[in-house]
Amino acid sequence: MSLLKVPFSALVIWAVQTTLTPPQPPAETQERVGAMGLEVAKIPRFIKTCFWVTGAFEIIVLIASAYPTHFLSAYILRNLVHFPQQEMRISGSFLAAWATSLSATLIRQRCYHVLGRMFTFELTIRKNHRLITSGPYAYVRHPSYSSGALALCAALACHLSPGSWLMQEGSALFSPEWVQRIVVSFWIITGVICYFVIAPRLKKEDDMLRKQFGDQWDQWAQKVPYKLIPWVY
Repeated sequence: MSLLKVPFSALVIWAVQTTLTPPQPPAETQERVGAMGLEVAKIPRFIKTCFWVTGAFEIIVLIASAYPTHFLSAYILRNLVHFPQQEMRISGSFLAAWATSLSATLIRQRCYHVLGRMFTFELTIRKNHRLITSGPYAYVRHPSYSSGALALCAALACHLSPGSWLMQEGSALFSPEWVQRIVVSFWIITGVICYFVIAPRLKKEDDMLRKQFGDQWDQWAQKVPYKLIPWVY
């Protein structure tokens, strides 16, 4: 079971890395609309680092658990696993979160492909910029945001699910009540970040594109009234 979970955990890291890595080089200063915010400069790097460290620890422990007699395994398990009686495993909630994270990441990748050179993390109007209304953009106006947020939330759920290294160590070090509080705090912080990062950018992007494309944008917005979730919002 230990080695079986390794590729699953590795793909969680891939999902976060893909979601938070710009598919294009940074836009030129003259192409940017407004200053570059924390959501571009700092937040992605911090989140990727957190997931890389946690995911790497989990994979290392999984491999060491599969080969406990190796001298390196003994050192790893002694330092990274303080309560070996709790088995790391693929739980049902982990599998559901994993599938959700990967599916959302693939949708975001599709957004990268459809927009091509026009997909930048900075708010940008590029030379010969076109209004893209096909692919995921035929259903909502900002699919990369909803798919990206879903990918990250589901990746976080993977690490907060039973049988993960993070929860194994956390549940052993803290009481169940404190574990519950920590988990709830993670979700609240995630929600607050999403609200204060995504919500303002939605309006800025809509205003930017409407100013650039005029009636063409108005017709698209009338045909695709939903910003993030089809038939909901």
